[in-house]
Order: sequence, then C-alpha cells, then structure tokens
Amino acid sequence: FKQVFPNLKVINKDKPHGARRIVSRTFKCDPVLNNLVDKVFMSSDSIVQQIHFSDVVRHVYAQNVRAMQFTPLWKEMSEKFSAAKHRFDTWSMPFAKVYLTLEAVVRTAQLHEERKHEKVGHAGRTFLDLLSEETVVLMGMLADAGGENL
Repeated sequence: FKQVFPNLKVINKDKPHGARRIVSRTFKCDPVLNNLVDKVFMSSDSIVQQIHFSDVVRHVYAQNVRAMQFTPLWKEMSEKFSAAKHRFDTWSMPFAKVYLTLEAVVRTAQLHEERKHEKVGHAGRTFLDLLSEETVVLMGMLADAGGENL
C-alpha cells in the first residue's frame, strides 16, 4: 500500500468494540449462562434490576452490605448496579458486585417472604430458586471474564 498510497494512514480504534463483542456473544451460546445472566442480572424482573431501581430494596441491600463488616469491600461498595444493557462490558461491575456481596444479595432476595405478590418478591424467589453451587461458580466466572476483558 505504501507505493500506491504513500500518505495513507490506517488507525484502528475498534479494539474496545471487538472486546465488547467477544464477551457479549459468548454467553448467549450457552443456554445455562444465558438463563443466569437474564434471570439474575439483565431482565427487568431480575433481582439486580429490582435492587437498582427500587429505593426501598436498594436501602435493604445497602444495610445487608454494611452488615458484612468483616469484608473489606463493604465501605467502598456502592449500592447501585448501574450498567448499560447495550454495552456488555459495563455489566462486569454488577457481576462482580453480586459475587462479592452474595450474602447481602441473598438476604435482600429474602424479601420474597414479605412481598410475595410484588415484582421484588417474584425476583427474589426466582434468584433463590436459581442459587446453587454451580450458579455461584458461574457468576464468579462471569465476573472474572468481564474484568479480564476490560
């Protein structure tokens, strides 16, 4: 190209876009991961969305995080789970936050007993039904993959 186009400069600025695609496309290929991401994090009926958009539930979650005082992260943890749904790389922080404060999320999900007929109650019940050793490991792997990708 230098002989034909001596003044041509090629600048590749698409590395972040490509990295975003690598992580976002892979979990959709596995039905178990896709179900986990949808039901725990991204769906409007998920526990993460309920914590993020409800002031009352967010306050309960924050109290549960503060109750985990043995964890050095509790002072730095924000109670918000903000992420852009169209940018998968922004979900690495909610993945990590759920994994690192899993005890607080489980305690918050127990609101399903008090609010059985509300959206947060259904989200809590769904989260607790999905919770197993396998899903905890998968959530940790999702958080690690997102962090590694960033």
